[in-house]
Amino acid sequence: MTSYSLLVVDDERESAELIKRNLECISSCEIFIEHDVERSVERINSAEFEIIVSDYDMGTMNGLQLLDRIENDPSFILFTGKGSEKIASEAISAGVTDYIRKGGPEQYERLRNRVEKVLERKMAERKIKQQGHVLEKRNETLEKFTEISISSAKLEHKIDDILNLGIEYFGLETGVMSNIRAKDCIIQRVRGSRDGVQEGGKIDIEDTFWQTVVESEETVYYNSEFSADTELHPAYGRQDIEVYIGMPIFVKGEIYGALNFSSTEKIGRKIGDEERTMARLMAEWLGNELSIQKSMETAEAKQERLRQIIDNLPQLVFAKDREGKFLLANEAVAKAYGTSVDEIEGATEAMFADSKEEAEGFRKDDINVIESGQPKHIPEEIFTTSEGERRVQQTTKIPYSPVKSNKDAVLGVSHDITEKKEKTQRLEMQSSAMEATMDGIAISDAEGNYIYMNDAHAEMFGRDREYFIGKSWKVLYPETEVDRIEQQVFQKLQEEGSWIGETVGIHRDGTEIIQEITLSLMDDGKIICTNRDVTEQRQSKIELEEKNRRLDEFNSIVSHDLRNPLNVAMGYLNLSNESMTKEDLDKVERSLGRMENIIDELLAVSGDPENFQKEPLNLNEVLKQAIKIGERDLSYDLKDDLEVQASRTGLINIFDNLISNSIRHNEKDVSIEVGTTKEGFYYTDNGKLDSKLEDITDHGFSTSDKGRGLGLSIVKRLADANEWGFKLDKSEDGSLIHKFIL
Repeated sequence: MTSYSLLVVDDERESAELIKRNLECISSCEIFIEHDVERSVERINSAEFEIIVSDYDMGTMNGLQLLDRIENDPSFILFTGKGSEKIASEAISAGVTDYIRKGGPEQYERLRNRVEKVLERKMAERKIKQQGHVLEKRNETLEKFTEISISSAKLEHKIDDILNLGIEYFGLETGVMSNIRAKDCIIQRVRGSRDGVQEGGKIDIEDTFWQTVVESEETVYYNSEFSADTELHPAYGRQDIEVYIGMPIFVKGEIYGALNFSSTEKIGRKIGDEERTMARLMAEWLGNELSIQKSMETAEAKQERLRQIIDNLPQLVFAKDREGKFLLANEAVAKAYGTSVDEIEGATEAMFADSKEEAEGFRKDDINVIESGQPKHIPEEIFTTSEGERRVQQTTKIPYSPVKSNKDAVLGVSHDITEKKEKTQRLEMQSSAMEATMDGIAISDAEGNYIYMNDAHAEMFGRDREYFIGKSWKVLYPETEVDRIEQQVFQKLQEEGSWIGETVGIHRDGTEIIQEITLSLMDDGKIICTNRDVTEQRQSKIELEEKNRRLDEFNSIVSHDLRNPLNVAMGYLNLSNESMTKEDLDKVERSLGRMENIIDELLAVSGDPENFQKEPLNLNEVLKQAIKIGERDLSYDLKDDLEVQASRTGLINIFDNLISNSIRHNEKDVSIEVGTTKEGFYYTDNGKLDSKLEDITDHGFSTSDKGRGLGLSIVKRLADANEWGFKLDKSEDGSLIHKFIL
């Protein structure tokens, strides 16, 4: 708290001590006593006493005479035991602050109240004076700050000036600007005392005031003399700082670092609100300057990248004003004219063009775009290079407003299409040849979409070529074939660059088309496909292979199964009739019956399914008929009734073969079951399956030594002839289930 000095002048010691004791309760006032009047004059004139309490009658000099000899201007209270109207009048005329007569305790209380009033007034006067000083100091600092901020000096020099200004304004030792990255504080600029802080140095911010600034994102202020909790902060001991004020620097909304001022010595005062405001102002200015610098660096970097980009473009990029002067030209333009960018920018096209007519033609288009304010596309124009080579250019020109000029201009981009034009002409000739060929030809792009297809290719699938352009090649194939092409064919194509083989496509009407195709992979990812429809050829081949397979099956049966019972019958017939018994004749009859069954089976295996005559049949009736014809002794369970379209002989043969298998492979009394499913019907028995499902439909497979392995093979073929699906399943109890899908 601010302390004021008060001097009690009284030649009587007891009286002076009493005055002092009555005034000691005023905490803001330090009280001194002087008994020698002459010496009091010296003390008052040589020291700064804010208040004088003096007796009147002091022997060699009275109180008013003392006041007259005081050179400075303290508040003077005449506290006297000798009073009169005359003394009071003289005191007032002499300019005393107050006149109080000594007396009882109430007079000392009155004196104390008067001293407190004087002190309040002096405090107010001091505060006003201090505020005036602070205001004056702030205004001077603001003027200097403004001069620094608007100067044309480099930013680092301006930052140094700001740091020096802050050190002077705050009365501290050191000013620092830092860049904070994660946990590191990079010292960028330092002014004042540099103990332990060097430009370019890196400091771990943990347990430092910098960490507090970053985490709080606000102004941080510590003063060991006035902040009771300062010593609790880790930075107080680590950084040995008595006074610290630090502000975050924001650059484009993000914390860049901190601006701080500090001192390792106590300064005996607080840093006020005005000073903190100044500190924030400095940090905000610095953040704004760094943001501007960053924006300029970004703009310059963008400009440099843009320059690099346009200089690396193969196209001619240029900008010209109304007078034809080049405002911008890339390396391609300079190279075409046989000069440099520096030479061509600022010059006119007439200085470099091959002929006056060519330059005038370009200029005519430029003026047209500038005056109309509309873009112009020039499909073809002749441009002659510095080497005299005539090139075909395709140019686009648009209106352009230069950033650093208020003049109208034109911006243009020219593509050299000489080779493209020649290639187009070659392609047109090739296209005519491709249209004339009988084979299908198509070209797809790198994404697999058709960009060309001749009529022969499109007609193969029952559509016009326009239908396929822009569509994927996948529209011509079923999913399974698409997967095969992507996984197998394209892999070979990528490895070898070409592929020859067959694919199965889908005609518009849903029929399959077998194609012989040749694929060629181009450098740009395009694929050229030539194809030929070989569906009829492949179908004839398949039918021939099927007939040959049936003949092979027929031969296997004739060569083995039919020969065995025939040999048995012939053997017994060769015996003498006198020696043949009834048992022998039964064996001959059984052999012949076996041959008859084999013949029926052969007819089923080798017959043409297309000769089957289909009719509506009751499933249960046909099953009963098959049981009756075979004279089988078995039990059966008909779960449901169902009417089907089938060949009667074929369906009887299906049941006959299934029942024969049930009897042949069942060691106990046979029981069969027939019922319907969502897809068709099923057949099962009470036997147990010991073989794998995938084996038992193979031609020639049998679990019996005497079996021919034709039963289920015949069933499958008869199901195919009736255009049914046929599959096998296994029940939970191990029985074989035969499922027919209608």
